[in-house]
This record gives sequence, C-alpha cells and structure tokens, in this order.
Amino acid sequence: MSPGASPPRPRSIHIGIINLLNRSSRRKKIINLAASLMNVSRAMHHALGAEIKSINFMEAVDGVSQSFDELFDRYGVKPFPGWAIEDIENRFPSSWRKGQTSGGIASGLSHLDITELLWDKVVMVDSSGEPQAGGTSPVLLIMEDDCVLTGNDISRAWEYFTACLADADTHVPNWDMIMLGAAGHRPDIALATEVRDSHNIEISGFSYLTTMYFISNRGVAKLRQARSVCLENMLAFDELHNALARLTSRRDVDERFFSTEPLVLLSSKISLVRQDPFDCVHDTMVTSGCRRGSLPLDHRLPSSGTGRETISPFSFQISLKSASQVGVCWWRRRLPTLSLEKVIEEFGYRHSMTDPMSQMLSPTRSPVDVVSQQPLILLPPRTPVLQSESRPPPNRRGMLSFMISAFEKRETFGRKKTDNKFPSSFDQTLRGGG
Repeated sequence: MSPGASPPRPRSIHIGIINLLNRSSRRKKIINLAASLMNVSRAMHHALGAEIKSINFMEAVDGVSQSFDELFDRYGVKPFPGWAIEDIENRFPSSWRKGQTSGGIASGLSHLDITELLWDKVVMVDSSGEPQAGGTSPVLLIMEDDCVLTGNDISRAWEYFTACLADADTHVPNWDMIMLGAAGHRPDIALATEVRDSHNIEISGFSYLTTMYFISNRGVAKLRQARSVCLENMLAFDELHNALARLTSRRDVDERFFSTEPLVLLSSKISLVRQDPFDCVHDTMVTSGCRRGSLPLDHRLPSSGTGRETISPFSFQISLKSASQVGVCWWRRRLPTLSLEKVIEEFGYRHSMTDPMSQMLSPTRSPVDVVSQQPLILLPPRTPVLQSESRPPPNRRGMLSFMISAFEKRETFGRKKTDNKFPSSFDQTLRGGG
C-alpha cells in the first residue's frame, strides 16, 4: 500500500472445499493448502484487508458409485436432456459431443449445495451476512479437492487473489463469481472483455475449470434462485456456470435457463490455480451403475423424486506443519460418530496428547437441510461409510474416451493468455499506483 493511501476495507472469507468421502488422499493434500492460505491471510490482514475466517469440508454428492436413477431418487436431480450434439467438424468443445455423466451432474449439485450451505450455516451465523464496520460483505472461496497452485509462493498468490477481489469491488461492484483458475478458453464461443483500469480481472468469456473461485452474496442468491431449474437440467459445474452466465451460445441451453438471472462472471487474467497434474482421476467423467454405456437414454428418468439428505457438521482443531492450529468443520451427509483416530487417519495429521480435543466427535449442531422448504428423509448410511479409494470396474469405452479427451486438450489445459507470468504493472497496482 502506497504512503497516504487509505487502508483496505476489512472482509471476511470462508473457505469451502468439495470432497468425496472416499478421497482421503486429496483431503490430506488440500487441507495443507487451505490452512496455509489461512495462515498467510492472518499475517497479511492489515495490509490486504481480507482474512480467511473458517475452513469447511463438505462431503460431495457421490456420482461415482450412484447411477442416474439413484441420484434422482435421492436428490431429485436430472441430467440436461439432449446435451450431446452432432459436431462432425469438431467446431465445439469435445464435452458437447458426449452425454452428461453421473459424476458430472453430481459435481454440479455439490457446488450448488456448498454455496447455499456455507452461506446459511457459516456466514450468517458468523456475521449475519452483513458488512463489517467500514468493510464489505463476506465472500466464499470455493475449492475443489484436486486444486493446486501453479507456484510455491503462497503469499504472492494470496496477494494476487485479494487484488482480484479488490478490483472486482471497485470496477464491477455487482459481480457474482471470480474464477481464479479458468482454462480452456474458447473466444469463438464467448469472448472475454476487458475491465477498464484493471490489470487483474476481466469479464469472463467461455472457459472451463471451476477449481477455485470467489462467490459473493449476490452469486449465492442467484444460484439459490436457479436451483429448481438446475435440478431439472443439471450439468457438470464446468458447464453449468457457463450456462448460468449465458456464455454457451447454444439456443437449447439459453431456453432452458431463460428464467434464471444471469451470473456476472469474472476471471483472473493470470491463472495461479490448476488441477493437480499428478492426480488424473476425474470423477466428473465417470458414469456409474446401470447407465454406464447408455448415455443417450439419460432423459428416460422417473418424473418425481422424494429423496433428501441431511448434512451435519463435525468441528475440530488440527495442527499442521504449514500453519498454526486451525479449526476445521467437516460437513457430512451421514450421521456417524467419528473417533479421534479416524479423523487423524482421514486428514493425515498428528496430535499431541495434550490437545484439548474430545476422544469422540459428534455433530456440533442439529442436522442441516440444504434443500430448505422440503421435507427431509434421512437415508441410512451405506456400509462401509469410510473406505479406501476405489473406482468402479474399468470401462474400456470410458477410458478410451478419456484418453481422446486428454489428447484434444493437451495444448490448452491450464494455460492462459499471460502464460502464468505476473504483468509488469502487478506490484504497482497492489501498491495503489496507476
């Protein structure tokens, strides 16, 4: 901050991490990144204003082991009908030539769940969702469990993330989401546009990878309002956020989402976040159960569903090498009693015998209904509740499709126009210069 410049306005940020229950190895990695970001935000709070107040894991909707029918029975969610289009000349993204997968629509529902859940049960409880004195409204930082930074300088990355946030508040005050790791840009479908006087953000064009993003109270409200439409036309969130922002240039998509208020979508000019290149398991590409190999029949689903689940929080403190002791809330879709040893195993940390932690962790508050206004049917937990990482039996057709898709994207995956280098004006911008 330059001499004489006014201090940044304070802002609370709450981290939400989407994680499948059986992805324990990802949990052990992502908790270190989240805790490190929290540690840095505390150290730089006075200079940057923004501070991470909580870390929340949410058990994702499982589309790996549940079929389309099971997802509909449990959540009332249907895949977008007729999503796959004929594209002989390969003019459009490869995902448009394929039907939706059970893993894909589960990811879309998980993103809707976590934003609504954290706003209602964390932000509103912590601050009533109102701006702090002299500050701005809290925001959520949503992370998928396979995201990593492109470099090792966490302080530098956090400085840039908060610069994007400040620019959005100043130049696009009605923003809904800021994508921090977008890739796979397709200007031929929807072109990004510049934000005047900002070196850090742009009005997003068509892109993929929702691996990390900020979402404002306005964005949460728009997703909540669009939920019923999304449940009837669910897409993987990589596709859904484009559809809700009217960036697909597809008439059938615009017609189905016509009643929703468009998202104001921004994107960072530099991509400092990407999917872990050493973790090639993409759950959104998996189709499970009786629907495997029968994607054209996705629309032949029952017309009504009653299944609902509760999500319950388990709170505890952990100590990590990368950060001082931090509090974590693990939002679970089942109601088990967790032993201390099981939590240690699941998050990969060690504790001293003097830690003020109870030997058994139980839900800290009453179960939460993420689909408000609807009656709850608490489904019994599947057995085993916690299991080692596994995948459905290999499907050669699916694997071939995955390999072709990876080959097609090898030139664009994780790359941005600025090639991940900070612009020369970055330091000047952060210090309040022109």
